[in-house]
Amino acid sequence: MGNGVADISRDSFPLAVIAFFFFYCALEYIFSEFTGKKAAAVFSIIPSIILFVLLADTEAPVYVQVAVLTAAIARLFVNFVPYRINVLTYGCFAMDIVTLFLYFIYGCFSEITLTNRFLFVCLVVMTLSALQKSFPFYYFVLLGILVLPIPMAKEPIDWSAFVSIGERIASAAQSFTYSFSINIGDNSYNAGYSSLNPAGGILKRSDKTQLILKYYDKPYHVYIDEETGKNVKVRKVTYLTGGMGSDKERFIEFINFLNANNVNKDEAIAFSEISRMGIEYAYIDTFDEIAPANSLVLTSGNDQIEAGRSKMLHKKGYSLDSTYLDVDYASPYLISMMRGSDNLADNYMTYEEACNYAEDLYQIDLGRIVGPDEYERIISTNDHSEYLETQGATDRMKSLAEELTENASTEYDKCKIIEQYLRQYTYNTNAVGGFKPSSDMSSASGLSDIADRFLFDSGEGYCVHYTSAMVMLLRLSGIPARVSTGFRYVFPFEKSDSYDVNSSLAHTWPEAYLKNVGWVNFEPTGAYFGLDELSWYRIIKEENELAENVEANPVDAYTPIIPELPSAQPVPEAEVKAQSQIYVTLNVIALVALSVIAILLIIIIGNKLIRHILYIRGTDAQKLKMDVDQIKKEIIYSAEVSIPDRGLLSDYLVVAPDELKNDIQVVFDAYYRIIYGNFIGNEITEDELAAAKNVRGAFIQRRKRIKFIKR
Repeated sequence: MGNGVADISRDSFPLAVIAFFFFYCALEYIFSEFTGKKAAAVFSIIPSIILFVLLADTEAPVYVQVAVLTAAIARLFVNFVPYRINVLTYGCFAMDIVTLFLYFIYGCFSEITLTNRFLFVCLVVMTLSALQKSFPFYYFVLLGILVLPIPMAKEPIDWSAFVSIGERIASAAQSFTYSFSINIGDNSYNAGYSSLNPAGGILKRSDKTQLILKYYDKPYHVYIDEETGKNVKVRKVTYLTGGMGSDKERFIEFINFLNANNVNKDEAIAFSEISRMGIEYAYIDTFDEIAPANSLVLTSGNDQIEAGRSKMLHKKGYSLDSTYLDVDYASPYLISMMRGSDNLADNYMTYEEACNYAEDLYQIDLGRIVGPDEYERIISTNDHSEYLETQGATDRMKSLAEELTENASTEYDKCKIIEQYLRQYTYNTNAVGGFKPSSDMSSASGLSDIADRFLFDSGEGYCVHYTSAMVMLLRLSGIPARVSTGFRYVFPFEKSDSYDVNSSLAHTWPEAYLKNVGWVNFEPTGAYFGLDELSWYRIIKEENELAENVEANPVDAYTPIIPELPSAQPVPEAEVKAQSQIYVTLNVIALVALSVIAILLIIIIGNKLIRHILYIRGTDAQKLKMDVDQIKKEIIYSAEVSIPDRGLLSDYLVVAPDELKNDIQVVFDAYYRIIYGNFIGNEITEDELAAAKNVRGAFIQRRKRIKFIKR
């Protein structure tokens, strides 16, 4: 599951920024021919706004949009930052420090890729240039070009001693910089914990430790294999949910469900048990409390945690202790009861009965967790309408939900059919999100958009896509469903003092609300073992009603037929899609080109209009100055030579047309009198203004003749 920060390609993003930066430089150079440099810099980044808006409606990667704006900001920075030469020269030292810190502490830039080499060489070139003033900058650029093709060593230098020192120095700043480093590290759209904002874009794995678990029991279950009679170990799997807090409602509904089925202590232990776990936050910044699903009691230090989100941002070092109910959702005893839950009477125990029952089943003092008023509030609240919202669901999604569940006899069967149907889809982290780039899992419309594309177009994805699809198909089938986000951790067989949960284990999964049961986890993501395959395999030894019911009605007998996925779409549709994307790309290029032309026309026409207004409203002296500027340009154009402006008008007079030299001399003399003489009593005469007018008119005619001849 992604962190949602941004779908940024680690390799492509810097190159895209550089490409757009030079594009703006080229525009600035063109515009500066018609206006001042500062104005040209501002005009040059206007197409970036147009590009950003246009790309938002295409399937272009998000990093391209980010690169468009990043390059525009960089271009403005270069033009307008105070003391820019010093900032650009010595800013590389700060970049050196940040780069070394990220490399040694977080392992960023460690992969041998062309982008990493390019960025490394650029940084070295800038640093050497800042340190050594004897050689020009272009000398170091040439050196960098020569160094870039040289292969990099695969075995790095052993910096372990320096790393140890650096870790101690940087430990206080790690939590502050983690959110920054995760965006520019080795992975483009890094896996990691997120709330409900994953959009389903391309996902890359990351091995950064986000949680450290302290589990006090054995990390595996033991059962007796019926065929061999030997003890067999099966690893425990825990789902760590973010944002739920102390889930008392879930526990209360569950024990009332067990009571309605007359489950006793010996039967309950076959599929449920109380466990305890400590959770320490590593490289993760979030307001969410992350703890095992079905947490009854959450504490942090001496504080008891109730809500799923804190007002304070949790960073590295924050810790929780959880007492939670671990449930085997694949137990045949539990499945048998859940399949019959539709027919249970909607009766709840009294508060006193519930306390006694929890004590009898799990040795839990419910009275210390839930008071009588809170208990009454929980059992009387049965509104789950927000988890039935289906905004954005398409007709084909509604038809699929109806087709899948039309023959299901119970709510649980509906859930299992949908779950097993989705597990047939292809798991792929190089996936696409919804049709709209803004769609994420925080709303029904976002879930619908992601699900619809996954179900009927792409046919592949990861947990975000599977979960979005199952939640919406369940809701369309009349079953309340919600998204859970967090981590899925499979314990090793070896017991340890602590267990690291890294970013790649971040996960989303659906929960369905079954009548008279409560919230139940499901696992539609095809790449993971389903909950059916994670059973504890515990059996009830003594004969009783629950065991007899399972024996008489084995779970396998109730497994419904799962429809197969629709056949793959023919190739021509993919070709049409590719052609459509090419059309969209060409359309973007055309609109940007038109915007550049429009800006250029605005600058040219605006320049002429402003000059015309200034000329009309100007004094005689101001008019003459403008005439001289224009005459200088006309002489250069007419003579087809390059004249360096040394401030001497005589340089222009030498190459001026012979028939105009006398009038040009009169205009230039008047100009010098304005600039260097005492203007009082020496106002511009009518003859001088007339000479300027004659020269301008003559040059206009000459320009027309030259253009005609060149044709």
